[in-house]
Amino acid sequence: MRTKLERYISKSFFIVILFILLLLSCSKNTNSELTVRTLDRKDINIYYYPSFRHFAPAIVLVPSIGQNQSMLSSFIKILQQNGFAVITYDFRNPITRFDYPRLKFDVQASTEYLMKKEEIDKYKITIIAYNNGIEPALQYVSENQIINSTVLIYPNDMNRYILKEMLDDYKERHLLIITTSYDEGCYETSKFIYDTCLSNEKNKKLLITRNYKKDIESLDKQSLDFLINWLIDESIWK
Repeated sequence: MRTKLERYISKSFFIVILFILLLLSCSKNTNSELTVRTLDRKDINIYYYPSFRHFAPAIVLVPSIGQNQSMLSSFIKILQQNGFAVITYDFRNPITRFDYPRLKFDVQASTEYLMKKEEIDKYKITIIAYNNGIEPALQYVSENQIINSTVLIYPNDMNRYILKEMLDDYKERHLLIITTSYDEGCYETSKFIYDTCLSNEKNKKLLITRNYKKDIESLDKQSLDFLINWLIDESIWK
């Protein structure tokens, strides 16, 4: 028969094992931070958030000017909870006028790192871009046919000629645009993108909200639900 001390040691050992297993399970939802070098030899910080699923769909989250991953944490958590792996990065800081044409290299470096991950489905990658991050995202997507779906959230007022050039090869791919009627420039740019790409209504969606704040972290529940349902709809991958 075991002594009281032996029972206490056995119970303590069991608790320690449970605690270690809990830590290991939680670690799967934490991000890994590292630095990568872009084609224009710029070092950027990227952050990878794995999914709880194996062979998971993945998101490349392109930030806007001045944003870093800590400002997107709530949005990233929602994506993770719905089974998506997520990669994002800190927007270049400081940024000069010479950097703007090169911002697509940040999207490229993040996407290429993501595609090396064995646990993600390389044919189910969506780029989600926000505000000023939309132009470099579209520049990258227009040059890479492997990206089949893109989400644009609150586009800023952009040059129509440049936009049209980037969108010429995007007509057959999947696109969701979330805009607001409170900002005329944002709304008109969104409509232009939607109309330019509209060759098939089934794979193009325009969600017009009445959100006053153009902040990805301030998306209302209806917009978030619409976005998540669109992302997990298997038809966009067929």
